[in-house]
Amino acid sequence: MAIASAIIRGAYSRNLGYAGARVGLVTALQESGIRMYANSSLPESLNYPHDAVGSDYDSLNFFQQRVKYWGTVAQLMNADYAINAFYSALVRVPGWKDLKTGVAAQKVQVSAYPDAYAKWEQAADKLLINLK
Repeated sequence: MAIASAIIRGAYSRNLGYAGARVGLVTALQESGIRMYANSSLPESLNYPHDAVGSDYDSLNFFQQRVKYWGTVAQLMNADYAINAFYSALVRVPGWKDLKTGVAAQKVQVSAYPDAYAKWEQAADKLLINLK
């Protein structure tokens, strides 16, 4: 719940409101079940607090952000940095507030599974109601 709360706070601190928080939550739910992932392919990541270990390319954290595109291992294993990086990318998506939540998430993540985010919208709404 700490990560979900941080995702929500991050959206509201950037004035992205409910819509921004919802995009952040559906993304983290799809990508990691809102767990901080280290990556066995990046041994340095194992030195940081984490909830699980994956091995998908060079992906880290609850958004599964890739080192190749998003930052250093140290940066991406920092929840505040990861959240800020995610929302910085979201606000660069033209008209993101007018897009369906899952579509906005896909525009940020460029996932191989673009339709996977929408199924998490109800869960994100419940988190927003309970954690805000």
